[in-house]
Amino acid sequence: MEKTYAFNQFYVGKITLKKCSTFFVFLTLVVFVFSQNNTSGLISDFFKILEEYEIKYILLSFTIFINLIGLISSNKKIQKNDSKFIVVKNIIFAFVPIIVITILMQMVNGFFFKSYIDFIYLILPILFCAVVSFYNFDGLIFSLDKLIYVFCISFLLLNYNKLTLTNFMSISFIDSYSPFENGMPIYLVSLELFYIFKKNTFKLSITFILLLLTLKRVCIIFGFINLILLLARKNSKPNRFIYLALLLFLFLTPILLNLFYSDIGANIVSELFDKSINELTLDRFNRIIFVKNNSDKLIYGYGSTNNILSLYGYTIINNRSLHSDFLMLYFDVGFIGVFLFTYFFVHNAKYSYFSLFLIANLSFEMMFNHPLGVGSTDLWIIVYSALMFFNSKTINLNNKKENIYDKKILLYSK
Repeated sequence: MEKTYAFNQFYVGKITLKKCSTFFVFLTLVVFVFSQNNTSGLISDFFKILEEYEIKYILLSFTIFINLIGLISSNKKIQKNDSKFIVVKNIIFAFVPIIVITILMQMVNGFFFKSYIDFIYLILPILFCAVVSFYNFDGLIFSLDKLIYVFCISFLLLNYNKLTLTNFMSISFIDSYSPFENGMPIYLVSLELFYIFKKNTFKLSITFILLLLTLKRVCIIFGFINLILLLARKNSKPNRFIYLALLLFLFLTPILLNLFYSDIGANIVSELFDKSINELTLDRFNRIIFVKNNSDKLIYGYGSTNNILSLYGYTIINNRSLHSDFLMLYFDVGFIGVFLFTYFFVHNAKYSYFSLFLIANLSFEMMFNHPLGVGSTDLWIIVYSALMFFNSKTINLNNKKENIYDKKILLYSK
């Protein structure tokens, strides 16, 4: 006689809804990684079609839907002291000030539809991680664990015709040149921490080799810094002083960057490096000065900076990104907006040294690049999932200690 199962354990043969969930989580990440990193090379046309018709976002939405069904049908209780809930709460709190300030500015200055499209790209990764982790956290971590193989295949498809001894010998850290350079390094740095945490030497080695081959100097520096955790094997809450020092530095970052990208900064750079600041920053200086000169158009909140660059500066700059998320938020929603965003974002770093390193890596990337929002959905899925995983060990350990303490109190009270 056949057994009957609850809907979240629905069987088709031996396939459960949870297994379907894991499959679609992994497939979603695979499609995102390939579509991001295969603009040329083998099967690039196929992934360009996926990109053109936004297949990856349809797949992501379907995966959220499957996991939402599983979550509702399983009647799981979401614990407020669980690492997953804490990460989700902190990220939502980080975005709320940006959204509220934007809405208030548009109530005064008029409606700007693009801001709300950009909000979707901010919210999608944390929505995905929230729904999937609350229902199938093991499936999410399983998918993250296998992701290095996807990056390997993507790298080979992208560079299959460049894998020659001459190209390998031409890699130069000093000149910041590699024929294999692409957008993978920031993903690889995040995965590196994940494999250090899991003590998986094989996958860590693959990750580090790919990091060296795809050569981004900042990411390689952080790659070596991350190895400190491998040597220390430190899986505990970070020192309060270190956490507060990072928080204070990031509070000051928008102000320091604003000063750096000014006439004062330009003069100092020219004297020290015998180069113009625009050369040194790869055209970032021109973009930032252009936005400053058009500050009267920064009236819509989040998205205003990109709007200025794409509409008014396109013929001059030909790039809609400021390449500095901290400055972009500073210009769009002011010091209060970026201050609150930073506080809640960095709050995730107080539970684990691994989370601290990951937040530091991402924060430095946000100083000089544009990982926030459009085009980085898969990166933030990796980051949020890793934060949940890192923090789960220290938070759950503290919860166990509290439960033991509560039981002792109850026992003695009797």
